[in-house]
Amino acid sequence: MDSSRKETLTFDGKTYGVPRDGYGLGLLLNTRLLGGAGLLPEYKDQKEDCTIEDVRKRLKDKNQYWGGKEGPASKTRVIKQADVVALMALHTGAFSKEL
Repeated sequence: MDSSRKETLTFDGKTYGVPRDGYGLGLLLNTRLLGGAGLLPEYKDQKEDCTIEDVRKRLKDKNQYWGGKEGPASKTRVIKQADVVALMALHTGAFSKEL
């Protein structure tokens, strides 16, 4: 098992779970709204400011993964669930406990 995955399933040296899968899921956010509220850092490598509908029009298949290196949302300001988790982990004081 990948050590980073095992770490998330371990507490006080004991492993309490086994990962079922090893893939990422996506969550699409309105970066204009969140950025306007001061909740997002600038993404210098993701410059295109477009809507979710714009990205949806680029899909080759309705089940196509939006992220990854070559995904239709990879060079846009549309962010995914993994981005949000990382943002919350790096800036814990910026979010309420209810999140």
